[in-house]
Amino acid sequence: MIKLEIKFIFKTVNNRDWWNNRVDTDADEHSHLKRSRFVPYFGLTYDLNENNSLYLSYTSIFNTK
Repeated sequence: MIKLEIKFIFKTVNNRDWWNNRVDTDADEHSHLKRSRFVPYFGLTYDLNENNSLYLSYTSIFNTK
């Protein structure tokens, strides 16, 4: 008799980062606060077996103008 066991384990990570940047400029001799920027992050792992797993992630990169 052959016993077959299939096991799926999914783990998710959801991380949200808020960035507040203070910029000091010598030319203007004053500071200003840039607006906050939401940067989403999502990660997923899939266990293939006891020793191996796959990892997939997505993030959005903030591009300055």
